[in-house]
Amino acid sequence: MVIFLYTICKKTTEICNKLKGTKILIMGNHDDNLEKYYYDCGFDKVSEYPIILDEFWMVSHKPLYLNKNMPYANIYGHVHGNEMYVDYSKHSFCACVERINYTPISWDEIKKTISNCDR
Repeated sequence: MVIFLYTICKKTTEICNKLKGTKILIMGNHDDNLEKYYYDCGFDKVSEYPIILDEFWMVSHKPLYLNKNMPYANIYGHVHGNEMYVDYSKHSFCACVERINYTPISWDEIKKTISNCDR
């Protein structure tokens, strides 16, 4: 078991080291290790709960309920290919790997997509 977990952390560390910028993990339903494990793998910030960035961007694992009158936008994952959720709107952006073609997406691109959205 220790060898298996070490191998997983080693692979995650390799991936994190290849990514540029700040790496933030909002833990989800499959992230059952302690926060220290993810820091050791290379994440800069790890949270079990949604976080708010720049007093506007609510980043969460699962989508949060936001009505059209709220001054926030939610960036989330968890829903994968579920068609019940749109890829993006004025108040949300789905960052599931299935939605972003399994490639990293910049924070600026997410903000630009939401800002330019008319739906």
